[in-house]
Amino acid sequence: MATGTVKFYDQSQGYGTIEPSDHGHDVHVPWEAIERAGWALLNVGQRLSYDVALNATGWPIAANLSVIH
Repeated sequence: MATGTVKFYDQSQGYGTIEPSDHGHDVHVPWEAIERAGWALLNVGQRLSYDVALNATGWPIAANLSVIH
């Protein structure tokens, strides 16, 4: 699993981005991943672990989100 920090979240648009701990490219977090984690939103600055998956168009997205305490 990768780790990173929530860099951006737009509740009205229903998505966010994670800045990876390895300083790679930011990873898109779709609403579906947030919902599957059982959450209503993301908090900027929140540390997460996640898997990188590909969406239907082949772009990397975050999946299987969990909070790092």
